[in-house]
Amino acid sequence: MSGMDVKSSVVQHQDCRRNSFTPDLRRSSARHRKRLPREATVAHESIFYGLIDAGEKKGRGELIHAHNRCIIESLPDTSSELISRQMFAFVEPPVAFRTQLIHFARSINYIEDCWPQFLNEFEGLIGRMCWYYVRLHISFDQYGGEYAYTWSPDEVGQADLFADPPRPISSWEFSGGPREFPIV
Repeated sequence: MSGMDVKSSVVQHQDCRRNSFTPDLRRSSARHRKRLPREATVAHESIFYGLIDAGEKKGRGELIHAHNRCIIESLPDTSSELISRQMFAFVEPPVAFRTQLIHFARSINYIEDCWPQFLNEFEGLIGRMCWYYVRLHISFDQYGGEYAYTWSPDEVGQADLFADPPRPISSWEFSGGPREFPIV
């Protein structure tokens, strides 16, 4: 690439940044903005995040990792669902040394309205996967608190994991925060 090409590329990049990230103040003036009802502007953000530890890749782990990736990739690709593909990211060797880590995160308004439904859907998802433990953290604006949840295979679930071939975890122990929150 010549010096001129580099310079024009940088100028294009700067233009792109200016166009993408710099607000056009003329369009955002008060007379052009839609007014939202007061109720629509009140939000109680909840943030949850965590990870699914699917174990090492060596040996049978390759089957487990491929299976888990297939399950996540089969999720709906829309943000209107409580659980969607966009929430998840895979960290695999060499970045994760040996273990497949599946990170997930989401921010949602009024999670307490749908928390039992989210837990049912989430447990339905992990019930289709193979893993050693799952950890979820949630932070509530509304309740001013943070909670941690953990799922780990019980004896039956461990038998699933170590079966030949491995089976999705069918049974687990659950510990952590409340499974329901009062709707305020």
